[in-house]
Amino acid sequence: MVEVSDRDLHREMGYRSEVHLFNQYLRISEPTRRRAQMRATATFHNVTGEEMEPKHPTLAKAFADGTVGSGHIRAVLDVLGDIPDAVPHDTKVAAEREMTEVAVEFDPAGIAEA
Repeated sequence: MVEVSDRDLHREMGYRSEVHLFNQYLRISEPTRRRAQMRATATFHNVTGEEMEPKHPTLAKAFADGTVGSGHIRAVLDVLGDIPDAVPHDTKVAAEREMTEVAVEFDPAGIAEA
């Protein structure tokens, strides 16, 4: 999915969006949700080919380590999405770290409550 995004393969293959290619050609279930999770935790490449850090690196590491699953990611992203844009970046990074710690300890349903 990352390579499709990095290379803009959906355009090359004649699909109007990544989600459409994921759903129609690759038969990936819930492509919009999985794309959002991918955008938060995957390592993409810039135009020069250099790797870029994931949007939520702490959450990405926990996912790669297997301590959180896709349900945890969805719940954490829901909580982080409620943070206003006016909040400073450092505060958002601290919130991500804290929510990742919560996700490691709780099941996805318990994350929002915590």
